[in-house]
Amino acid sequence: SQASPVDLESEDINNADTVTTQDLVVNGTATGPFGSELQGCRVFLSSNQNFTNVQKVELDQVQYDSGGNFDTTNHHFTCPETGVYLVKVQLAFEGGSDGDERRVRIGSTSDSSPFDSGANVRLPSNSVNRLQASTVNKYDLGDTIAAYAANFASNDELDSGKESRATHLEVVFLGSL
Repeated sequence: SQASPVDLESEDINNADTVTTQDLVVNGTATGPFGSELQGCRVFLSSNQNFTNVQKVELDQVQYDSGGNFDTTNHHFTCPETGVYLVKVQLAFEGGSDGDERRVRIGSTSDSSPFDSGANVRLPSNSVNRLQASTVNKYDLGDTIAAYAANFASNDELDSGKESRATHLEVVFLGSL
């Protein structure tokens, strides 16, 4: 049988800021383009997070998690099956100093900067800045996906909250290989 597409409002498609993985995952039962049930999550920080150098983002406030794959204690998503995943991380930096080179990394539980998957974005910044990294990669069953923040020049802070401008991670399973 042919998979039916997820209906998005035309105004959502025209305004990229409003389209999130939540638009693709409706009660965990939306059907993806490859005929698989879509699974995904969107998680935030419940309180601001201070960090030095490189640290895993302590995401612990779930907006949705269709498959129950996000671990709020260890702050990572566990891939429920082998396939292709879309991952987006946004970090809202609130501390640091002007000119600091801040980084956003998509890694795993044990590696903040894997070479075979993930992403690494860096940018000199002012003291308040939002940076995003995204990737589409093949992950295997049981692989983990985690967000990392880095600032090697000074102590820094990540902004919490459940708004689209706050620190968050989105993961969506696109389909099996």
